[in-house]
Amino acid sequence: MRKWWISSDKINTLERGNTALRREVTDHEKTIEALQTRIQTMQADHSREIGDKGTKHKEEISFLKTVIVKATAWFLYLREMLRMEKLCRLVGFDERQITTLVSVNLLEYADELYSEEHRRKFTTEKAEE
Repeated sequence: MRKWWISSDKINTLERGNTALRREVTDHEKTIEALQTRIQTMQADHSREIGDKGTKHKEEISFLKTVIVKATAWFLYLREMLRMEKLCRLVGFDERQITTLVSVNLLEYADELYSEEHRRKFTTEKAEE
């Protein structure tokens, strides 16, 4: 039977290595804890920022709704003009043409217009509105 003998130098070397590894594990555990804390802080900050933006967004929407209510009360034809704009888009007018019509200027038009009633396009030549 053969006996294994480990010298005290080897034991000391192994113990120093184990101690160094334990220190390294401890350091890594501390680093992981610090990173987890940092992640939690960042998540909380992010949630707070999202909440703040949501609140600001709701306030802006509320303000814009109030402005629209006031504008439609002060300018009696505004609602009708917005309806006209929608219809103009449906028949095929572009932004410049709609602006011309809504500002009560004469618009000359020669192209196709779409009719929802007839569900087809019609060609126009030198139409004035």
